[in-house]
Amino acid sequence: MLITANATIRNCSTNDLFRPHGNPIQADGPLALVQMDHMRLDIEVVEDTADREPMGKPWLTVAIDVYSRAVLGFYLSILDPN
Repeated sequence: MLITANATIRNCSTNDLFRPHGNPIQADGPLALVQMDHMRLDIEVVEDTADREPMGKPWLTVAIDVYSRAVLGFYLSILDPN
């Protein structure tokens, strides 16, 4: 089975397809604006015992500086973010 892209996508560059739309978020300098996001990881954490009981899927929280796009920090936890 052959799957082909339609003509409008085939003639666009990758940058055109995945470029952000709308007004970009801009910061005046480093640490002027920090964005945070949470993501549930697709891994299963188990207890460090002989029976290896599952504890659940962990959450990753990341803080990113908008101006420099540097990762300022991250937090990994089993608890849901609030």
